[in-house]
Amino acid sequence: MFNTKVKEVKSGPLLELSKFFIPHAIGHLGIKYDQKHLSTNEFPPTDPWSRLSQQAVEQLAEQGFFDKQEVFEVGMGDAKQSVLAVIASKKNSYSVKKVIGVDVTRSRLALAYHNLKNLEVSMQFIQGDAVDALEAWTDLGNQKFGGKALICLPQVPRQEDIDATADVYNSQTSHKPFSKNWERYGLTLNAATLTRLKEVSNNNTEALLVLSGRLPENIRERLIRETGWQNNGTVVEGIVRQDPDTPLNWMNGIAREINDGSRFYANEAGKQTISMLEAISMHQRGKAVYHDVYVYRLGLESKL
Repeated sequence: MFNTKVKEVKSGPLLELSKFFIPHAIGHLGIKYDQKHLSTNEFPPTDPWSRLSQQAVEQLAEQGFFDKQEVFEVGMGDAKQSVLAVIASKKNSYSVKKVIGVDVTRSRLALAYHNLKNLEVSMQFIQGDAVDALEAWTDLGNQKFGGKALICLPQVPRQEDIDATADVYNSQTSHKPFSKNWERYGLTLNAATLTRLKEVSNNNTEALLVLSGRLPENIRERLIRETGWQNNGTVVEGIVRQDPDTPLNWMNGIAREINDGSRFYANEAGKQTISMLEAISMHQRGKAVYHDVYVYRLGLESKL
């Protein structure tokens, strides 16, 4: 049955919407700033997660990773990663075939359209939850996906008191089959998205998945494996500061399981490791806490 929560949005309506929504686009990391702070970037270029994602996209674009491919950006936001994939590919004499974007908010899709419209690339925009959109994939008239997916999604349990849109997602019915195994790790949305993406993909599909090193490697690898993917390597990795507006205290609930004292740092250089409980305490007191972030290259067939 067609999922009525999901709909394709044509560029014409987005063009009209962009005139109204862009001046009111959500500011840096979703924090509500006065309008004078806002721009056509939902995330600032200096955001460390964005920098690592951009580094991975640019590095692979130089190798022709996106050439003649459909690029599917999940949780599209301002389409920064898709824009870079198109521009970096062209710079290296390659070309992106099409950009597909899904986001729950039409204003963000309007922002994405605004940023892509002059790049001479075919576009498709889907408004709705990512998992709902994938479950409705064929109902939207799409064939099996065989391109490159860009996935950077919230990695915290659903909490009502988080005020940053980068870390908020709705608890949809489509997520519930995955919550039992993954909610305590904050990975329900990622598990649901990866599973449903696999179901609508052919074996040529690859994905760039951004995961935090707050969780140990065995849990990250289990997420990839149990959703039907293979980890074909780390494209880039780096140390980032834990967002001041994203709580860490939810990790108290899994402390006995994963508190090995090696995944958080007291400084950006990563030379001083601290335990998870120390990191939670420091973060609650407003002190800087750091952790690793990885951009993995996933496939449905091994590229090793």
